[in-house]
Amino acid sequence: MPTVVSIAVRSWVRYLVPFTLLSALALSPLLYLAVKVAPPANADTARAQLRLAWIFGATAWAFQYWLVAGVAPAVRGVASGATLSQWRALCAGGANLVRAIVPSAIAITAVVLGGVALVVPGLVMVVLVSLTGASTRLGEDAPAAVRESVELVRANLRTIAVVVLAIVALDLAITLGSQLAIVPAFSKKTTAAKLKPIAELVRVVALALVVISPLVATSLAALATKKRA
Repeated sequence: MPTVVSIAVRSWVRYLVPFTLLSALALSPLLYLAVKVAPPANADTARAQLRLAWIFGATAWAFQYWLVAGVAPAVRGVASGATLSQWRALCAGGANLVRAIVPSAIAITAVVLGGVALVVPGLVMVVLVSLTGASTRLGEDAPAAVRESVELVRANLRTIAVVVLAIVALDLAITLGSQLAIVPAFSKKTTAAKLKPIAELVRVVALALVVISPLVATSLAALATKKRA
């Protein structure tokens, strides 16, 4: 019987192209903002762009949770031995993303409300709703997928909590690594020419998240498929 890692890796490798296209769609708000970023003219603008890159890294999980819905049909096919074609994986994934818009919005809202109330409930909700996109009930009433995620996670809380923690850490590590590699030290007296790499940082972080997110989403979808079975 295939393991979660085996299902995730096989799915990611097999559907690398359609999953990357779905990732670009799911993370399109980040890509749009990244494209709009112009080279900073001063240190204040540079700091704002640096914060934007970190906002990308800190909120990427929300878009990745939605992307889970896009990769879930193909992952379930790999797990069951009924693999989809590349085109079918793309079409089924796109349709599932549409079905997951409202459930994912409900899940993210629950996280935000939990975080506003207290930090700990927000962190708990990040874990509990992580498998919403992998639900087989996306076509039913919107909260059904969220409830299924909560039930599945509660039965496997420790394992899924570790995976979610690793995902958040990976997103932040991408941001930190990109900053260390690209951004020079700067101050208020730094010239605009030397601040130019900071705009590149925003674009690099956005693109890196698009590239890595299919593996993240595939891991969650594989985990949901395996635990459900």
